[in-house]
Amino acid sequence: MDAQTSNQLSAANSTTSFHHTFEPQSAILQISLSHVWDYNDWAVPISYASGSFFSVKFEPGGSSNFDQSEIMCSFGGNRLTEVEGMVVANNCFVVAIVNRFVWPAVI
Repeated sequence: MDAQTSNQLSAANSTTSFHHTFEPQSAILQISLSHVWDYNDWAVPISYASGSFFSVKFEPGGSSNFDQSEIMCSFGGNRLTEVEGMVVANNCFVVAIVNRFVWPAVI
């Protein structure tokens, strides 16, 4: 592994989007939820939280296993330059971590 970066995002009963750009690189990206707090005290929580990527761009000749027909929480690609995603919190507060692991090649 050549490098790693991490970003923390949060959303409180809302949707938070993110947009990261970087020099062309081969990387594996992952988003995961680290904390979820419900705003209710029901026996069965009525909240929803998620994090996902929805757009990826890369230089010509790059490749990726990103499938835009699915909600992706992790993917890898070569010559990546840009990624966009979102964190959704419905009736709760959520904290998400976006990790980027840079490698010489991933696919």
